[in-house]
Amino acid sequence: MTDRRELIMGDTEFRMVAEEGDIETYGTYESAYAAMTEAAARDIDKHGEENARESGALHPYGYSIELLRDGEDITHEWKSKHPDKPLALS
Repeated sequence: MTDRRELIMGDTEFRMVAEEGDIETYGTYESAYAAMTEAAARDIDKHGEENARESGALHPYGYSIELLRDGEDITHEWKSKHPDKPLALS
């Protein structure tokens, strides 16, 4: 039997957003966070730590995670309920 939490998470899209416009969608927070950290690591290797960190206008490194449930943006709700799961790198 699937519990309510699994159903809610299953209906949620975790979108790793790059400020230059690329969006990749994942089924779990962990997958989106891993993709975000891997993208930042590639940028650090290519451009150096300082340049990569300062490349984002809205977030350090220029990447963040947004959440949608049934097409509705629930990013702020997630932040308040899951403060231990960051949606951007610092």
